[in-house]
Amino acid sequence: MSVSAIVVNYYTSIYLPELLNDLAALKDIEQIFIVDNSGDIDYSLDRQSSKIEIIKPGKNLGFGAGVNLAASKASSEHLLVINPDVRLFPNCLEHLLDAALKYGSVLTGPRFFWDNDKKYRLPPSQGSTSSLDYAVQAANKNRLEFEHLSFYWQMRHERFWSSTRPFAELFISGACVLINREWAVRRNLSSIFDNRSNLDNRESSVFDERFFLYFEDNDISLRAYFEGKLPLCVPDAEALHHYDQSPQPEEGKGSLMAKSHALFAQKYYGDIRYTLDKPVSITDYYLPEIEDIGQITAPFSCDLRFLDIAVMQGFGVNKSECKQYFGNIYFEIGVNPFFVPFAQTEISEQSYGIGMFKIDDSIWEKLAKGLYYTRIRDSIKGTLKVWKLEKA
Repeated sequence: MSVSAIVVNYYTSIYLPELLNDLAALKDIEQIFIVDNSGDIDYSLDRQSSKIEIIKPGKNLGFGAGVNLAASKASSEHLLVINPDVRLFPNCLEHLLDAALKYGSVLTGPRFFWDNDKKYRLPPSQGSTSSLDYAVQAANKNRLEFEHLSFYWQMRHERFWSSTRPFAELFISGACVLINREWAVRRNLSSIFDNRSNLDNRESSVFDERFFLYFEDNDISLRAYFEGKLPLCVPDAEALHHYDQSPQPEEGKGSLMAKSHALFAQKYYGDIRYTLDKPVSITDYYLPEIEDIGQITAPFSCDLRFLDIAVMQGFGVNKSECKQYFGNIYFEIGVNPFFVPFAQTEISEQSYGIGMFKIDDSIWEKLAKGLYYTRIRDSIKGTLKVWKLEKA
C-alpha cells in the first residue's frame, strides 16, 4: 500500500531534517508534503529526497486547511498526517498499514511515548463530549464527582496501555494518524450531524477547515465512528511525541481552543448548553490534600521515603517480594488536580534504592512554563501523594 506523508510546519523547522530523513527512508512512503504555514523553513530540505515537496501557502492556513491543501496533491492510497515533533519507532508504519488492511480501518494510530527510552507513556486522546465537560465542572464542586472522574481516567489510561491487540477508540490523536485517502475526501455524508451544521463544504477536503487549530482530529474521529468505522489504535505501532513544541499562535492557544471547542459543540450538539445549574465559584471548589511547592526551575523531584515499599527495600526486601503488598507505583503528571489526562512512568528500582524520584531532564525541558500537578500512585492502593507546582 502506498502512503503520502503530510507535515504542517508552524515554526517547528528545527525538527524537520530528522523527520524527513526518517520518512524518506520508508519504502511505503511515495510522497512527502511539507506545508510551510510559518514560512521559516530551509527550502533546500527538498533536496534530501525526490519524494519531498514543499508547499508555500504564503500565510498560516491553520492545521486542517494545510493538510487539505497537501491532500489535494496526493495520489497514494493512504495519508500519514504527522506532526514535525513526532518520530516513528522502527516498524511503526508497517504495523499501521497491516492493521488498516486487516481490519479495514480508515483512521489508524500508534501509541505515543514522551521519550526515546519509552519510559514515559503519553495518554490516549481525550476527545470532547458534553458529558466530559460536565464531569470536569462537577469534579470541581464535589468529592465524589472528583474521585469518579479521576478513577475513570485511570482506567481509561490503563486500558489504553495494557491492550496488546489493535483496539477501537472513539477519538484518535491527529499528531500521527494513517488515513484512508479515498474515504477521507468523500463529503457526501448523510449524517444528521453534518446536515445540521453544514460546516463541511469542501467536497475534496480531509478536515473541516472551520477548525483552524484543535478539535479537527476529534471531528474526523466522530465522522468515522458515525459511519461505523471506528478509529483503531495499534499497540505494536509506537511513536515518540515531543509534544507541545510549537510556539503559541498569534491569537493565543487558549483563545483558539475555546473557539474550536465552541464550534465542535455547535456541530454536534446544536444549541445545547452543558453547564451546571449553579455557576461554579472559587469558594465552591473541591480539592484533595495537595502539597503546593510553588515556582520551581529545576526538574521536579520528590522524597519516596513515605512509601512503605521504599522502607521495605531499604531493609533488603526486593521489589518482587514487595509485589504481594503493593501494585505498580507510578509517577504521573497532568494539568489539573483530577489528572485528566496524564502522562505516566513507573517508579524504577533505582529510585526506590535512593529513596528519591526525579523527573528526567529531557522531559522537564519539554514542559512549557505553567501550572502542573504531579502524584505518586499505587495501582492497587490509589493516589498516595499529590503536588502542585509552577514551572517558572
